[in-house]
Amino acid sequence: MGQRGVWCYPDGDWGDIGGYTVFAADGPIGHVDRHNASEGDGFLLVDTGPWILDRTVMLPAGALGRIDHAQRTVHVTRTKDDIRHAPEYREACHDDAAYRDHLAGFYGRFLL
Repeated sequence: MGQRGVWCYPDGDWGDIGGYTVFAADGPIGHVDRHNASEGDGFLLVDTGPWILDRTVMLPAGALGRIDHAQRTVHVTRTKDDIRHAPEYREACHDDAAYRDHLAGFYGRFLL
């Protein structure tokens, strides 16, 4: 999967997932604060609450595994530890190509 591929959602009905609880491979990590479902630019902003010092993380859509609309949950393919060590989300750099490449490089190594 190339770096652009990490921004593509897996097949499925992702729809409006705002507010859904997000589960890592080994347990809950927070809830969807904001998301973008644009083709090739998909991401989730996850509010981790007190779990990671009230931090927000940006997860590329390629890190998503499955969704359960009935339970209002999103499951990602990474562990809590992977997400804890992810690059810090910076709103000011949200659309910056270098920042996106940095995130893609971090998550891309897990998604190959």
